[in-house]
Amino acid sequence: MARRGLRMCDLLEPEMFRKKAAHVVAEKNRLAKGAYGANIDFSHEVEETLKLGEKFADTFAIRRNW
Repeated sequence: MARRGLRMCDLLEPEMFRKKAAHVVAEKNRLAKGAYGANIDFSHEVEETLKLGEKFADTFAIRRNW
């Protein structure tokens, strides 16, 4: 089983974060559709998470360089 998640440092590269988030959301949507017949749109949450990432970017950059 492979790890499919988003890391805090992914927020430093918004386009990469969006790409990874789209992959994770697509997988979760397959599960939600099969179990509940639902299709979930997380685009708003992805953009809100990127905004939060901007607030903490300096902290991430410092820790990333250790």
